[in-house]
Amino acid sequence: MANVILFRPPECYSLDLSTRRCPLGLLYLAAPLREQGYSVQIIDSQTCPDWQAALAQALDAETICVGASVMTGYPIKGALEFAAAAKALGSGRSVPVVFGGLHPSFYFRTRLGALTKGLWLYNLDARTFRLAKRVLRLAA
Repeated sequence: MANVILFRPPECYSLDLSTRRCPLGLLYLAAPLREQGYSVQIIDSQTCPDWQAALAQALDAETICVGASVMTGYPIKGALEFAAAAKALGSGRSVPVVFGGLHPSFYFRTRLGALTKGLWLYNLDARTFRLAKRVLRLAA
């Protein structure tokens, strides 16, 4: 259903402090990918509480990779859950997981368990994604 699936995990801040906002970082990445002919689906856990069902519907044999935006703190848990769900729903094939966002950009030397099994991209943009796609193709 989608060549690339991008995910914004729950942030779980105080309801008094948080606001619903558009996942601009994921839109910034999705726009040039769509221009290059990729189908992209963004799953935003703030507006799609049943993100597991949305992932199951979007993930198919045409999916090149899934990506999660990772902020330091609580969102890491959601990114790990998303990565595990994508791997489980991959129907026996290994779906590459790409982690981008603030945590991989600023703390790229840290290792957080399952996050190390994905590809960490810092300063993620469409050009970096094209490079990652080549790396994933060579690794397959």
